[in-house]
Amino acid sequence: MDEFSKKARLVGATMSRLEKYHSAPRSEKGIFINPSVFTRMMEFSIKQKWKEIVGPVFANTASSLVVKDNILYVTILSPAVRNELILHRSTIVKRINEELHRNVLSAMVVK
Repeated sequence: MDEFSKKARLVGATMSRLEKYHSAPRSEKGIFINPSVFTRMMEFSIKQKWKEIVGPVFANTASSLVVKDNILYVTILSPAVRNELILHRSTIVKRINEELHRNVLSAMVVK
């Protein structure tokens, strides 16, 4: 087997392995990311931007923010703030997706 055939076989094997990860999320630099790590990164980004998206009054009453299966689960301590967030949850999801420059969330559940 000549040198070219060996390299072609190696490239073909590498490409078939990479095809498995074709649908995996990528970072801005194009590096493949484990889906669970990607979810944690998005959750961290949402927590950082939460105050500027919903404002300080709503941000201070949220006791936890968790992302699971593209759904944001928000636990709110105040019933009045909870009702307000329920009314505006589609707008909040849209603003979060715009801030992160990708469709990360599909819905938001307020508890």
